[in-house]
Amino acid sequence: MSKFYVPARVNKAVADKGRWFTVEDEAGIVYGEFKLKFIDQLSQKTARDKKRIYAEKRINNDKENDNTKRAAASLAYISMIDWKLPTDPNDKKAVSPAFTPDDAYEYLQMEEAHIVMIYLADYASNNVYYQEDEDDAGEEETVRKN
Repeated sequence: MSKFYVPARVNKAVADKGRWFTVEDEAGIVYGEFKLKFIDQLSQKTARDKKRIYAEKRINNDKENDNTKRAAASLAYISMIDWKLPTDPNDKKAVSPAFTPDDAYEYLQMEEAHIVMIYLADYASNNVYYQEDEDDAGEEETVRKN
C-alpha cells in the first residue's frame, strides 16, 4: 500500500466489461456497432500483450505498413470483444459475420475500414468513455454515438 492516493483513470468494471460504440461518420454513414474494452496505453500489461501479439503476427515495427497492422492487432486482440457489422442492403440473404479476433484483424486492415479503425482507436483508449455513469446502474450495455 502506498502513502499516495492516485485516482483511478477508469471504472475497472466498466473498462473490463466493455462498452458498445456506434461508428458513424460526419455524413451519417453507419459502419457498425463495436463492443470495446479499455486499452490502457500506459500499462505494462498492455505493453506485454502488444509485444506478444506483434510477435505472433510477425509485425515488424520498422516497416511503414506495419503501423496499420499494429493498430488493427491492438484493437482486434486486446480491445474488441464483439461487433454488429452492417450487411449489404441489396442482398436479402446477407448475414453479418460473427465476431472473432482474427476476422476483426482482417477487417480492420481493409483500406475501406481504416476510418472505422480511427474511430475505434479513440474509443478504446479514451478513458472518458469508461467511467461509471447512470446507464451502468440499469442497463447491461451502453451504445454511444460519436
